[in-house]
Amino acid sequence: HVIKDAVELFAVTQDGKRYKLGGRVSIDDTADLAALEFVQGTPDLPRLQLDKAAPTPGTTVRTLGHPMGFPLYLSE
Repeated sequence: HVIKDAVELFAVTQDGKRYKLGGRVSIDDTADLAALEFVQGTPDLPRLQLDKAAPTPGTTVRTLGHPMGFPLYLSE
């Protein structure tokens, strides 16, 4: 729902830098999740490594997001 009617999309880093986002890679309305691409020419930023397999019991899992309008939230 967050990007549904967006005309322009930007990623904002913790230091306040803004980067324009381009194409939508994938959208999952059920999970309220969107994967987006940076436009060409975006400086190299740290990447998250994502696993394709479901975690096994006892594995540490981290979630990242913006619940209730908070700037950035990381839970473990």
